[in-house]
Amino acid sequence: MRYSEEEVQAFILDTNGIHHLPRAAFAEIMRQRPYEEVRGKKLIFIDMKYWISFRIVLDNETTSMAQEQKILYKNIYHQLIQLTEKAEVACVVSDSILTEIEKMPLEKKLKTASLMDKLKITVILNGLNACSLEFINIDRISVGKQPIENYHLSSVYEANRFLTAMTFKKLEDEPNLLFNLLYDSISGMTVEEYLKETDGDFYDASEQFAQIMNDTKQIDTSPHNYKGLLIQGLKSQIEPLKNILKHSPIGQIDPVKHLPLYRTHAPFLYLHSAIHAAINIEISRKVHKNDFYDLSHSCIGVGYADYFFTEKKFHHLLKSKPIDCTSYYKCEIYSEPLEIMNLLKQLNNN
Repeated sequence: MRYSEEEVQAFILDTNGIHHLPRAAFAEIMRQRPYEEVRGKKLIFIDMKYWISFRIVLDNETTSMAQEQKILYKNIYHQLIQLTEKAEVACVVSDSILTEIEKMPLEKKLKTASLMDKLKITVILNGLNACSLEFINIDRISVGKQPIENYHLSSVYEANRFLTAMTFKKLEDEPNLLFNLLYDSISGMTVEEYLKETDGDFYDASEQFAQIMNDTKQIDTSPHNYKGLLIQGLKSQIEPLKNILKHSPIGQIDPVKHLPLYRTHAPFLYLHSAIHAAINIEISRKVHKNDFYDLSHSCIGVGYADYFFTEKKFHHLLKSKPIDCTSYYKCEIYSEPLEIMNLLKQLNNN
């Protein structure tokens, strides 16, 4: 179900950058809809690999996957169905996973979406702090000297991503796109309906990002230190978003002196910078566009969810030094299907 016109108006700011609704009233709307289904539940973030595997085994697609693995993935999906029916967990994905699905052939795309809808997944915008119910007040967003319509987004990273898209696509003359991003994010459509409606609208800048990072590595011969790159990454994100962040706990805090505060209050910004830093200190490592999908998923999966199902290589990156995120985030990361199966059985039996 979509927001009412009155509720949509709550997102619009007047010329002074002030909400038409008091902040408390606005926050309460955001708490109740459309994320009421995640409150009080265990959150399971499911990475792209598993959605593809679910579709392959449940739709009997031709695959080289061993029979034992097929049975395992079928059982994992059915265990998830049981948990969602009990209303004890909420399955979560990021909108960047929808971007990946969008690229599939139509039949596979809709079948994957159908599997998501059966699990009643919650789609969260990159950077949206919905799971922890922390909201950041965005006053004004501008590209260059041209102001964009003043709308409130609950997502720091989505605003950042929007500005990046503006840079790449030169959309200075399309300020309403910001509102469209917001409105799409708060609609109550199923994934299948959403993908049909937005067919072709997703913009994927990951290939350009990867090329930029690889070019930078070749040019920059200075010593690479993880902590230095982490702080540099945080500063580069904070500067263009300083007006957005000023109402948050990290608004006036120097990341050099207060790194743990960023880790606690801005998991998205912290993990985004940490993963970039970990990738960049490996000078010989070539960055691929899929690294950005993994990066995007993990910022939600690790920062906000209780459980994160991902691929082995990314699991290793996240749990190993220098990132070592499992030592300070509650999220449990899994990449072995058998371990996931055992976890879900345990949750179902509790």
